[in-house]
Parts: sequence; C-alpha cells; structure tokens
Amino acid sequence: MTNSVRRCCPACSRRWNQVCAHDCPVCNGDGVLTLGVPALLKYPAEAVSRGVEQALEMRATIDMGSRAPDIAAARTNQTLLVARMVRMGILASRTQPPPEEVPDLPAISPEDTMTVARLIAKTAAELPEDPSAAVRLAAPPLHYAVGSVPVDGARPGFSQGGYINNMSQAADPIEALVLVTREHQTNMHTGDRLAQAMVTRHSNARS
Repeated sequence: MTNSVRRCCPACSRRWNQVCAHDCPVCNGDGVLTLGVPALLKYPAEAVSRGVEQALEMRATIDMGSRAPDIAAARTNQTLLVARMVRMGILASRTQPPPEEVPDLPAISPEDTMTVARLIAKTAAELPEDPSAAVRLAAPPLHYAVGSVPVDGARPGFSQGGYINNMSQAADPIEALVLVTREHQTNMHTGDRLAQAMVTRHSNARS
C-alpha cells in the first residue's frame, strides 16, 4: 500500500465551475486530499473518501447553524479538522512526514461503504452520527434566478456555487442580502455556452 490514493477536494469540487481556491480551508489550494495509509489498510478507499467529506460537513453544520454564523471561525475549524484527520491517519500530508504514532482507528467491518463512512466521519469529527450529512453532500446545485434574495434577511442557505451543504457554504460563501444580479447569471450562462462551443469544436475537428 502506498501513500498515493487521492480524492478531489470536497470543497473545491463543489465551487462554481469547480475552480480550486488558493485559500481553500480544506485543501489549501491543492485541489486534492491524500488518503492516509492507516485508514486504507482497514477500510475501502471509497469509504475513507466519503468519511472525510462527511466529517467536514458535520463540523460545518455545527459552525454554520446560526442565522449569522462566524464564517472565519467555520473555515478555521475545517482546516483544524483536516489536520486532525492527518494525525489520525485518515488523511496524509503532502508536505510533512506521517506522524510517528497514529491513534487506533475503530475496527469496522466493511460490509456497507456508507455505514463505514458515517462511522469514520463520527470518529474524525468527534460529533454524533449525522446520516443527513451524506444527503446534503449529494444534493445538486441550485439554479437561482435573477433578483432572488434570502428570506427575512437570513443567509441564503446555499453557497456561491449553489450547493446547500454547510461545508460549501463555509468554503464558498455567498453574502446575505446580495441580489443574484443579471451580470452574475449572464457569466454563468456564458461559461456554459463557451464550454459547449469547445466540445462542439473538438468533436468537429475529430470527425
């Protein structure tokens, strides 16, 4: 087993246009997270990968739960949780040697990937199990309309990229009471059209 199994950053992969952020609190701009060998020796890579993002979502759900959350603190806690998962052997650092001693990970029979992922997340985040975390993470982005605003002055309940999970709202926040402007929506549609044009041009060149 080598320390080369990586997953896409769960925060950057849900940003608008999936562009990695240099200040991402999860991956610090790398765009990927490396899974730790101790975890991979016990659990399937898919379960470890899902457990990582569920742990981050569980932590963010606590931090983003108020009407006016402290986003800076929520982002800091995301970074601290990544560091904790490195110390636990669930993740590996790409810039630092592995810790000399890794805490024992729970012995879980890998009969159900999603069950294993939830238990990994619970252990990593040190929070009660939250089955709804996976549901929020799997939800597709919202396509909000021009002129839409949050209700009653609250935060809109989705990230800049339109995702409802709390991890994305912390890593890719959209400010409260900001109108979705026609310019922003035009930029989104222009990006879609340019991407389609590139695909069509490439397909025609090959035919």
